[in-house]
Amino acid sequence: MKKEEFLKLLSCGHIKMTDLTATKGEEYSRDDDQLANFRRAAREAGIRPEQAWLVFFNKHVDAIKSYVLNTGPQPAPSEPIVGRIHDAILYLYLFEALLVDRGAEVVPHLSRNHPNADYKNHAYVCECGDY
Repeated sequence: MKKEEFLKLLSCGHIKMTDLTATKGEEYSRDDDQLANFRRAAREAGIRPEQAWLVFFNKHVDAIKSYVLNTGPQPAPSEPIVGRIHDAILYLYLFEALLVDRGAEVVPHLSRNHPNADYKNHAYVCECGDY
């Protein structure tokens, strides 16, 4: 894959993940807290939100591992592998959000006091369609 095509893949993947979090995120959070699902699961299980995140994240990693390791005819997956890849990437962003939310300085540019902290008004255009 040439660099230009890869950059297009990255750009389109980001847009698809933004759309994904708008739909699946609403299902899981039930309110404005994007991390509510992890907090709720952690509270119910008596663990930290990061540990709850790991359980959910591993589901996506396991699906990807199964795809990579299985050879020969397989039953149709419940979700295309690209969807699992996007889910796993999104979960890594959610982990980063958990760290930022608890005050970890892992992403200095996402400081709550940063002048560009409001990202909801950014518009993205994707001309790649489905790849």
